[in-house]
Amino acid sequence: APGQFANDETFAASVPREVLRRTYSSDVLWTFLFPTSMSNLLAFLAIWFVFTVARILIAPLGYLSLILWFMFFGWYCAFRFEIIESAAGGGEDLPTAMGSRNLAADLVAPLVGWIVSWIVVMAPAALYVAFAVDQGILPLGGIAGLLEGGVRGVCMGSTADLPVLTVLIALGIAVWPMVVLCVAIGGFSTLYRPDLMVRTVLNTMPGYVTTILLVTATLLLEAIVGRAQGPGAICYYS
Repeated sequence: APGQFANDETFAASVPREVLRRTYSSDVLWTFLFPTSMSNLLAFLAIWFVFTVARILIAPLGYLSLILWFMFFGWYCAFRFEIIESAAGGGEDLPTAMGSRNLAADLVAPLVGWIVSWIVVMAPAALYVAFAVDQGILPLGGIAGLLEGGVRGVCMGSTADLPVLTVLIALGIAVWPMVVLCVAIGGFSTLYRPDLMVRTVLNTMPGYVTTILLVTATLLLEAIVGRAQGPGAICYYS
């Protein structure tokens, strides 16, 4: 967080030496090799098991299932934010998947933070959709088709007829890793310093481009799997 460190030297002094010596390529490689650690594999399987069981158990509960699903998703968002914080501090192992604080800290705040991170980066695209509908470029009934499947659906070509919207969404995806990192480490207050974000991206350009490619590849993979399993699966993955 910008307010924590007076200058770059103070920040560098706070980071473990082994982290400073590590190369980004080694971190990217570890992204694919993390299951080789038994603790990481168990944490990953625990997340998978909980969501699989939850999907089966809450499906018959009607509207209540939506509330319960948001609770599970909030817990999952907390887990993902902990991964970001741990990785930013030089950690290589997945954090524990079990919450240890309170309801607001474990469910509500992470859920809001994750959703808002996407709202921030997709706001320009949303404004363009409103403009397109107002100008008759996009029929009002076409909005539902754009939203189905979320960003992953867009990655699969649902906005091919709207090149401006495609560019705005692509830019949003490109900015999202930096935004969610800021929210995870410094909260929403860090979003008021876009100059620091731009400087960080410029100073880490090769690594940041690699991150964007990995995020995009993940979205595409989930979209392909969701489409293969049907519309319900697309909504589930989103």
